[in-house]
Amino acid sequence: MATAIYINQTQIIAVTVGGSAKKPKLKSVASGFIAEARTEDGVVVVDRTKHLATEITRFLKENKVGGGHQILLVGPDAMRYRELKLAFSDRRQIDKVIQFQVEGVIPSVPIEDLAVSYTVLSADEGGSRVLVMAADREYIRKRLDALDMAGITVDSVDCNLSGTLNLGLLHEQLSGEKPPTLWLDFAGTTATASLVLKGKVHTTRVFVSPYVSGVQGAAPTAEQSKLALKQLESEAANRALEPMKEEYVLLSPEQAGGSEPEPPTLPAADTANAAGLPKAESVNLGAQEVADRIRKMSREELLKFVNRVAVEARRLLYMTRIEGGAQRLVVSGLGHEGQQLAAALANELHLEESQAIDLMDTVMPRDRDGNTSVKVPDLGEITFLTGVALKGLGRDVTEVDYRTGDLAAGTLFDYAKTPLAFTATMVFLFAGVMFLIAFTQVQTLQRETARLIAEPYDMQLSFNKATRKAKMETLQISATKRQELKTYPVVEEEPATEIQLVYNRLNEHFNVVSGLVVTEHPIPHRADVIVSEVIRALQNGKPSYDFAVIRIDVTQETVTVNYFASTSETPDEVKARGGEREDVRMSNALKKLMKDKPELFDGEPVPAGGTARGVKNGDRTANEIRLTLKLQKVKEPVKAPAGTQPKK
Repeated sequence: MATAIYINQTQIIAVTVGGSAKKPKLKSVASGFIAEARTEDGVVVVDRTKHLATEITRFLKENKVGGGHQILLVGPDAMRYRELKLAFSDRRQIDKVIQFQVEGVIPSVPIEDLAVSYTVLSADEGGSRVLVMAADREYIRKRLDALDMAGITVDSVDCNLSGTLNLGLLHEQLSGEKPPTLWLDFAGTTATASLVLKGKVHTTRVFVSPYVSGVQGAAPTAEQSKLALKQLESEAANRALEPMKEEYVLLSPEQAGGSEPEPPTLPAADTANAAGLPKAESVNLGAQEVADRIRKMSREELLKFVNRVAVEARRLLYMTRIEGGAQRLVVSGLGHEGQQLAAALANELHLEESQAIDLMDTVMPRDRDGNTSVKVPDLGEITFLTGVALKGLGRDVTEVDYRTGDLAAGTLFDYAKTPLAFTATMVFLFAGVMFLIAFTQVQTLQRETARLIAEPYDMQLSFNKATRKAKMETLQISATKRQELKTYPVVEEEPATEIQLVYNRLNEHFNVVSGLVVTEHPIPHRADVIVSEVIRALQNGKPSYDFAVIRIDVTQETVTVNYFASTSETPDEVKARGGEREDVRMSNALKKLMKDKPELFDGEPVPAGGTARGVKNGDRTANEIRLTLKLQKVKEPVKAPAGTQPKK
């Protein structure tokens, strides 16, 4: 069993299939509405990914969707397709160069913003023809993050064209026994034209379906197309979500008419919308909806529609010339009612044979009377989703999967390896540098000490050489101590005492550069710990609605706390907070803190100097309170005995 999930601006649609790759069966189709990203108070939700995850969780629970292989569908609004010719056909070589090849043919979008995959159309000794399927990376990432937060493990990510080809090539009218066939598929606001040879796709392209772009008169403006999309999206969502009466149509600022019009082409993804997802121009129009719209066209409109579709079909045939050309036409996405349109298109393209098919017939379970047991809503994405779901059963004609690289599912180690590697590198680098410094200084001092003992010349000269080359400026000791260690002790008329002092000073010098004594500097109290304790104590004092901390100043010896304490608490409020006024409660809370933390604080809080003030908000008032908390005196560190390791 496998499930394909599609998430657009207003809906979540899931299709589950079972059976085998050769004989798949549709199990269920579920569609759900995505609520507007606002709270009950009407405030826009900030964390929209979390909001979407909540909606996904609700949808899965209500429709009992899940289990088996999980595939995410990338809609046509986030896709770009390009056909490339390469001088080789080995997939390993193609994988190495495809990223660079795509960068040249899609110049309007940075390659870093695209997740690139491809399918091989044909390959021979002279090279290969590949169809590049580039998806918007942010479009995929936002949906993967939301599904992950909802507890859904997505096994693979595929696109709408893969779904169409995967499902369509199962149909008997596109089998290998049929002559070269021109296949036109209509779904949603996009259409696909493919040339099928011997049961395989020789070439294919996606274009905007003209019944949305406009069939009356001249080509529509971008604003007209957007208004048409808005109306169709609302109608389709209402039809799919009945008996739901209330509908939210989520529009981007451009769709609402707030900016300059855009060309009516397949757009890049955008994140300026209420659901926190890249905007989607594709809408849920099913086969019956499209067929109904075409039936209501006038003769002139129908001829214009046929002519525009024929132009796209001829473009495909001209780009890919084959011996004998296409001999028949197959139209899908309009149900069996599309036979009239198929005949008109075949006449326009000078093809003798035409056939209208329903792609869902290949997976639809039927009883002996021919009735279907699965209720399928009339949505354009049904064929996309069903074809993509077949990927989980082992049928995958395109071998496209965007769940690779930085979009791949990560393990716990994958999430942690980058910070771990960075931390380990910094630790080893720091330790290595410190070791080299210490090792160099120790070696220098040992060498000079040996020379002091062995050489017969002046001992003071040797002492000065040893201390000068040790570079004591890098040591963590005071300047006074550094000068003391570098000064030769002179004791006139007592050479034995002088020698002993020189020995002691050099030995102490050696211990310092070797790290055998602790620092001379006292370690101050940690300000973050003190602030944290003070805030926790104020919280324990049960602050009122009027309470506010103004400032907490931490010095080496004191902590000064400024806050506003309420003077307008009602008797009930005072009783609910222990029976004491807020100024008393907070003072007692700080007293308790100083008593419980004698290692940090000394004594009790005392009033601080300065001018206090009061504030008023309506009938609520509060007075400023300033208290000073005395800190324990920082103790001088205890030196370790010379020649021993300091305690850690």
